[in-house]
Amino acid sequence: MPTLLYTFSTAQSRHHTTMRRLTALLLLLALPCYGAAPLKIGWSPWPPFQYEDHRQRLTGIDIELTRSVLERLGREYRFVSMPWARSLHALQYSEIDVAMGARYLPERARLFDYSEPYRYSDLVLLLRSEEQEKWRSLTDYREFCRQGAMSGARLRGVKILGQLPCPALQRFRQENSDDRLLLLLLSHRVDGIIMERHNASALLRETPGKMSQVHCQLLLERTPVHLIFTKGRMGKEGLKQINLLIEQQREEGTSSSPCTLME
Repeated sequence: MPTLLYTFSTAQSRHHTTMRRLTALLLLLALPCYGAAPLKIGWSPWPPFQYEDHRQRLTGIDIELTRSVLERLGREYRFVSMPWARSLHALQYSEIDVAMGARYLPERARLFDYSEPYRYSDLVLLLRSEEQEKWRSLTDYREFCRQGAMSGARLRGVKILGQLPCPALQRFRQENSDDRLLLLLLSHRVDGIIMERHNASALLRETPGKMSQVHCQLLLERTPVHLIFTKGRMGKEGLKQINLLIEQQREEGTSSSPCTLME
């Protein structure tokens, strides 16, 4: 009987996936994209999400996802380099059409149209590998907030959304760059740092041997990340199609442990 239940569940899941993809195809055929002006997409350097490689080709997790979705949608596009804060202003006043890597905030939702989430941003507590044993009791957010002995640093303005006030986090000094955070940790000037996991992995990979010196101790927050659009720019059907394509991308992708640095 367990085998029969598993077989039915698997078949049902495949049927649902097939139906979603068929729906996406029908919507794609129904959308009149001919003659539409190219979409302007704001981007700023933030590896591994948005950056130029050694050949000066624009790439990254956000870039490739956005390319894939818009190309499958049949839309022309071009990327426009600008700081993140400038992107939000430009999006509000229709100077660009799309911005990537956005958290959901109610005040933003009143100004922009949000896609479904296409990835997650993981804020993690990083320690030196040699000191894992010293901080082994830090196994959850509450334990981290209660401890008072750890010195640390975080990126300026970083907040843990939706959590109770955290005295330990407030004691962490604020810095202006992720490179500076890693320098402070590896030079033994702080005990721990808070960084976005994918970004930390990308920076550590740049220098051989650094990855093994850093340990991911604790996931502090996992936040959905979205595309945002100028209000009304894509229309209801356009957003529906984009969300279906994003769902397909998530099904086809792979995931890793939320507190593992990626070699």
